[in-house]
Amino acid sequence: KRVKSNLRGSPGLDTNALQPDIVAGNAQCMPLDDETVDLIITSPPYASNAIDYMRAHKFSLIWFGNSINHLGQLRDKYIGGESATNLKRVEMPAKVTHVLEALNAKDPRKKRAFERYYLEMERVLSEMYRVLRPGKAALLVVGTSVIRGIDIEIANCLAELGKQLGF
Repeated sequence: KRVKSNLRGSPGLDTNALQPDIVAGNAQCMPLDDETVDLIITSPPYASNAIDYMRAHKFSLIWFGNSINHLGQLRDKYIGGESATNLKRVEMPAKVTHVLEALNAKDPRKKRAFERYYLEMERVLSEMYRVLRPGKAALLVVGTSVIRGIDIEIANCLAELGKQLGF
């Protein structure tokens, strides 16, 4: 409803020609067929210094009728979630490996958190690649972080992961 309302309020657009298809799902396993998407624009969770989404929105979600137990189960599925331990290991590009090794030398716990983040984002990027039509684009809005004096280079690392997948 919101998209259609916004489109109606945009002068010069032929809103009858635009038919958005909005689908909710997990970005690591999207409920879409292969090669069916023309454009992806997203701002994925940052690897650090981001808000705890569940903590920030818990009361609103309960107000909308979600139970605390259900929210706890959802939290486990969030990218960067503490209990995301069932991740398939993939070979990381040299840039990612270099950043992780530098971080490991200063803080092994933070290294594990970023490794988990990059593994989860590899699954997200893989899904994006799967659902995009050939020649179409994905735009990710990300920021970097400096942890223990090390620039984590999130944009560069995600770009390298994307290249490894075929982007």
